[in-house]
Formats: sequence, C-alpha cells, structure tokens
Amino acid sequence: MAQLSFRIIFVLLIIICADGVFAKSSEVVVDLSANKVKVNSSFVGTNVMVFGTKKPSESIVILIIGPSEKIVVRKKQPLGGIWVNGEKQEFQDVPGFYAIASTQPLNQMIAPHLLKRYEIGIHNLIANRLLLRKTGDNKSDKDFKEALIRGKKRQLLFLDEPLKINVISDQLFKTSFHFPSNMTTGNYTVKVFAFQKKKFISMTTKNISVEKTGIGADLFRFAKEQSALYGILAIVIAMLSGWIAAIIFRKI
Repeated sequence: MAQLSFRIIFVLLIIICADGVFAKSSEVVVDLSANKVKVNSSFVGTNVMVFGTKKPSESIVILIIGPSEKIVVRKKQPLGGIWVNGEKQEFQDVPGFYAIASTQPLNQMIAPHLLKRYEIGIHNLIANRLLLRKTGDNKSDKDFKEALIRGKKRQLLFLDEPLKINVISDQLFKTSFHFPSNMTTGNYTVKVFAFQKKKFISMTTKNISVEKTGIGADLFRFAKEQSALYGILAIVIAMLSGWIAAIIFRKI
C-alpha cells in the first residue's frame, strides 16, 4: 500500500510539470499498482490498478492481454440419442485473458480500421487471429468464434464491454482490472493507447508477471524440469497407493 501511495504521488508530481513533460514527449505516463501477481492454493483473484497522465485532448484505451494459447472449439451434435463432438475449429495465438477499459465509447474516439489494427475489442482481436483450419463456411466460422468468446466470458477471462477509466482534471486517469482465480501463469501485457480526434497518437506498454508460489509451484517446476523422474515417481506412488488400498480392503 505504501508503495502504491508513493507511485500515485509520483504521478501527481508529474501532473504539476505536465506542460513541460508533454512538450517533450507524446507518450502517456503510466504505472501499475503491482507488476507481479503470486498465485497459490488459496488465491481467489486480485485487482490491479493502472494509472497515469495524459494530455487533456487525448482519449485513452487500456488493454490487458494474457499469454497466448491454442484453443480447439468443438460443436456438439446428436447421435443415436446422445450428444457427441462434431465439427471443430482451431484458433492459435488466443490470449488466455483479455480486458479493456476506455475513457469514452470506442466508436466515438477511434476510427474502425484502427480498432481492428490494434485489436481493440474482443471481436476485432479474434478476427485477426489466424484459423489453423477453415470450414469454408463463413457462417460456421462466425459460430465458432462466438462460441470461443462465450466460453471465455463465462470463465471471466474475456471482458467484452470496456471498463470506465476515471479521469481527474483532464490529465490524471486510473482504472482497476480484476484478475480471476482461474487465470493462467505467465507474462501479461498492458497496452495503453492515446487517441486524438479518432487518430492514433501513441502506445505505452507495461508487463505483469503472474507466478505460482508454494508447493504447487515447486511440483510444477519439478515436473517441467525433471519430467522423466516425475513420471517414474508418479507411477511408484500410484502402485504404492494401490497396494496399500488392497491390504486395507483385504482386512475389511
């Protein structure tokens, strides 16, 4: 908390000298309440504040994008009275987390082609991601994209509607993003865009590291670094568990 207060005071001092700062640089000044999130067995989620300063005439958009992954979306279809997996669509480079915030409605501050270019908005982001296998049917492709977005939204990993960025004295801005408990570990990128009269002005980036801690993290590192030994130990433990269970039930 003390570190966050110091950062906010630092930004306020920048505002006092804002005219000189902005005369020399077109980039916004940005900082985070935390640049590292530690995940353990009792992790229930956390909030990260993004704050900074801008020119009075600028509009701000903030994106937080999680580590990329490949996702397979399958369509269920009836077969003999039961539902089975049917067609599938594969997406690559899909972020594990995507959240957005803005000072104004997006269509009022950014030209449509810039929204797509900078992947501002869930649908623009998914439209830019390469499909590894196309169905040849535009409607079917759209259905798969919508299913992907719905699934991520249900898990609170995709934020479709922009959060509101609070602006003070036309220069200081801040907003807070919630990181859910099911977020993946890795490096998260914070992108802060400045627009003026629907034109791109600048982009500033920050990074947030999400790391596992505790026994779970130690096991994860061991399994990754010593995969062969981990596999052998897993087999031995499984055999011992079965042997112990057999002895107990034999006595019962």
